[in-house]
Amino acid sequence: MTLAGLLVAMLLVVVAAFGTVSGYYGGLVDTVFMRLTDIFISFPSLVLALAFIAALGPGLEHAVVAIALTSWPPIARLARAETLSLRKADFVVAVELQGASTSRIILRHIVPMCMSSVIIRR
Repeated sequence: MTLAGLLVAMLLVVVAAFGTVSGYYGGLVDTVFMRLTDIFISFPSLVLALAFIAALGPGLEHAVVAIALTSWPPIARLARAETLSLRKADFVVAVELQGASTSRIILRHIVPMCMSSVIIRR
């Protein structure tokens, strides 16, 4: 795997976590994260990718990284939507009643359920 591929894979994980945390906590956290996502969506992604390429320099790896950096908002929105649908599911409520921490609930129960939808729909 090249460096660009590794960076894109890591970016996918970070963005999915971004959307998952936003959807799970809701409220102010969700509002701030989704407004940041809206700001990125408001710019044309190709123009933003060209700006990143100009800053990073020429090369195929830089082009892949620039496209990955500009295509994250739909992934975050998908992860958030899946989390919103799973947040009050029976299995999550059962884990909460068992006393699991929020990070454990997100990482062990919600993220695995969200990742299949994010990977397939993207």
